[in-house]
Amino acid sequence: MRKLWMSAVCALFLAGCGGGAVGLSSTVRQDIVSQMESAREPMSQCYADALKRDDKLDGYIKLSFKVAPNTGQFEQAQVLNSTVRDGELEQCVLSKVSALKLAQPQSTIVGVDSYPIKFSQAN
Repeated sequence: MRKLWMSAVCALFLAGCGGGAVGLSSTVRQDIVSQMESAREPMSQCYADALKRDDKLDGYIKLSFKVAPNTGQFEQAQVLNSTVRDGELEQCVLSKVSALKLAQPQSTIVGVDSYPIKFSQAN
């Protein structure tokens, strides 16, 4: 069985409502990263399914999304850029991200401008 590797690249750019990262605490940033990490296994399954279509598939999917005020629900997820060029994988990843919620919802919208995720097969 092949090992699959998926990681969130450390370039996480957050913007609060009204622009800029001013006012976002490290707690909010860590909550977002934790929630994305919790989706690692489901997104890895998306990738495993994609590998059945193309066994050489790898690359990055760069996402943007917003986190709704009060509920913490991740929403408006979209692919900004993708080198995997597999629409089914992209849609599967978007559905997994859209199912996430912050552990500690905020009272304002939090925007994530860029969240790259790398997909590759471990050697």
